[in-house]
Amino acid sequence: MKEFIKKNKINLVVMLCYSIITFIILLFHESWRDEAQAWLIARDLNIIDIFEQMKYEGHPVIWYLILVPFAKLGLPYVTVKIVSWLICNIAVWLILKKAPFNLILKILFILSMPMIYLYPSISRSYCLIPLAITIVAIYFGQRHEKPIQYILSILFLANTHVIMYGMVGILLLLFYIEELIQNRKTNSKEQKKKVYISLIVIIVGLILTLIAILISMTTNTDVSLTSNTSIFEDTKLKMENAYEKIMTGCFGENELILKIVAIALIILLCYEIRYHFKNALVIICTEGLQFLIYTYVYMGSEQRVSTLILLMMFIFWIQNDKKEKTININKNEKELVNNQKYLKRQKRKEQLTNVAEYILVFVLIINIANGMDAVNKEIKTNYSTAYETSKWIKNNLEEDSIFICTSMPLSSAIIPYTNKDVFWSPQTLDYFSFTSWDENYRTGYSLRDLQKRVKDNFEADQNLYLIYTDDFNEATMNYLEESGYITKIFESQIAVKEEYTIYKIESKFMLEELI
Repeated sequence: MKEFIKKNKINLVVMLCYSIITFIILLFHESWRDEAQAWLIARDLNIIDIFEQMKYEGHPVIWYLILVPFAKLGLPYVTVKIVSWLICNIAVWLILKKAPFNLILKILFILSMPMIYLYPSISRSYCLIPLAITIVAIYFGQRHEKPIQYILSILFLANTHVIMYGMVGILLLLFYIEELIQNRKTNSKEQKKKVYISLIVIIVGLILTLIAILISMTTNTDVSLTSNTSIFEDTKLKMENAYEKIMTGCFGENELILKIVAIALIILLCYEIRYHFKNALVIICTEGLQFLIYTYVYMGSEQRVSTLILLMMFIFWIQNDKKEKTININKNEKELVNNQKYLKRQKRKEQLTNVAEYILVFVLIINIANGMDAVNKEIKTNYSTAYETSKWIKNNLEEDSIFICTSMPLSSAIIPYTNKDVFWSPQTLDYFSFTSWDENYRTGYSLRDLQKRVKDNFEADQNLYLIYTDDFNEATMNYLEESGYITKIFESQIAVKEEYTIYKIESKFMLEELI
């Protein structure tokens, strides 16, 4: 142990600082509905039903399965935060130990917005992405010696989130071009056997992963092509919005800084195209697919677009790893090849590599600054008022209270803290915990429909409360309150994602028709 500490003392100090800082940020973050959704599915469904539910989720199942043992054991909801925090800590330790960067560059990546805030604090499947990318990077340099391990690491990446499928696809394509075409004649029988086994593994794994995703595209009522007529309608505007989401999500909203960063990123891409064309393909395919998703399928959030920073880490990881392994070969070539043009070309490449690294440092610093601003907002502003609302319910309302929820998704954020059997949806006409996203979710209803559905399913003497979000306009709620149908008893603080108002449903609501 002493030898380990002595050998890794700098890494351990950095690791300890990272763990403490991210844990403090985690304590300030209030979980919201998307975090609650996975936890409630893991808590309330058996394994078979979890797989069945995936057709509505649009996400790979691995995050839900990771949460299952913790949720089934009855551990508190805060556990989901600890799980994502631990996963990010493992990724950071691997970066410190394995990444072929100097310590400063490692620390810059660790302090980047996704690593310091978005993934360890906001507990969603995105927290798996830095760990998966790190493992892929570790095995990348050994992909020909350990093809099965490399393919399994890519399969892990494929099971983190659909936005990583561009990266997964191009890495697989390049690998099998190398093995089945370029190295076909030189590979031994043992190597060919490993490659074919890896091919079977990845085909089976991707089919199982993609089935639920493809089904979800037709069954999830909240995720669909953003145009009802033509997917190319208003394409220019949609692409501009997608670009803006990516840039502002990673680098803030200062227009001048965004223009400078955009130029820097273009220079980096040009450098990759000139000297590392395969890596340029990885960048183009990864970000290209995400750009299309944000344009035509689903909006880009900070957690999604910030994978750009992880992609940059991966690209510079495999380039530095390759540079270290080929340095001796390059020296021998210089001694054997007395060619001034060759030497000048190599010197220019090394100079441009240094310039590229300086640009990378600049981009990371801008991202870190944006991350610090996000952390500051997290500390000062409520991300959600779900916990505040649940606490008020526990302290002030009867145990047999029933809550009519005008919004299933928003109300789901409260449920992990309370009794799962007392939240009722006028859309599904049933009690719920997580949101199913099925055809019933989009069932519209008017104010009169709401009254009829409540009257048909409950008695006037029950303790009924309305949890309101933003489903009806303020004038409508004022009308109900002024007419004596409901009484406001709680209003949460202002929050980034979720605010709640609770009304007591009066007997008049159950006995009279709305005027």
